This record gives sequence, C-alpha cells and structure tokens, in this order.
Amino acid sequence: MKNKKVIIISSIIIMSVIVLVGLYISGRMYFNTRRIFKENWGIELPKGMKEVFQAKTDMGFHGDVTRYTVFSVEETNTFFDEFNNTKNLNIEESFCKYLNGEGILYSSDILEIPSQQLPNWEHSYTWKYIEKDNDCMYMIFDKETKQLFILEVIM
Repeated sequence: MKNKKVIIISSIIIMSVIVLVGLYISGRMYFNTRRIFKENWGIELPKGMKEVFQAKTDMGFHGDVTRYTVFSVEETNTFFDEFNNTKNLNIEESFCKYLNGEGILYSSDILEIPSQQLPNWEHSYTWKYIEKDNDCMYMIFDKETKQLFILEVIM
C-alpha cells in the first residue's frame, strides 16, 4: 500500500515538473525578442543575428516599456538596405536622451547599460528611425563592430 502511494506521489511530482518546464520553454519561444519586434513594428530580423545584450524597464500600467537590445551581425544582407548612410546628430542626440532618461516619466524607467554595449558614434554607422503613434524605435548598425543597437520606446 505504501509503495502505491509513493508511486502516485512521485508520478504527480514528475508530471508537475514536466508541465512547468514545458510552459517555461513555450513561453521563452513565444515571447522572444524577434517576435516582439515583428508584432510591434512589423520588422523581421534576419536569422544570422545573435542577441548579445538586452535591458528593459518594467512594463507600466498602460503597456509602456523601454527595451534596448544589441545584436551581433554575422553577415550583412538586404535588411540594412533601407537604413540611412549619413551620420545624423539629431538621431544620436535623441537616442542618447532616451537612454539617459530624458522625457521618461519615472526614474525606474532609466536603463542601466554598460558603456561597452552602447554605440560608438565615432564609427561609421547606418540608422533607421521608425515612429508609430507615440512610440518610436531606433536602429543603429555599427559597420565596424557589426553590431545592431535597437532602442524601442513604447509609451
């Protein structure tokens, strides 16, 4: 009788662990960064990119969030054809302002980003800016380091 209880309890624990692991894995697959960019902006990032850094604020009551992601790019492709090739001081300035917390309502919305994860504005870069409703996205591609820096601001 005791063996039967042990087997039942063990089976329940094992099944619970399997279900929790399955939910965790499916959540990670569904809520990945690429999917978020596709749903929010209609942008499909090329498959050859590897996410190397991400920081984001807690999501606010109205879904407001600031997300900063850095990708390493193995090979450039047509994805970057639509990017602007000229340096733009206004883009650099507004990108840095958002990262420094200017125009953000709460101090908890300021991202702490290590300096090695920031664009080097002295390097040659291409950029793309997208605005949708009150939200905006900056994409900066550093041609020398082959890194794509994406700053997404959802208000």
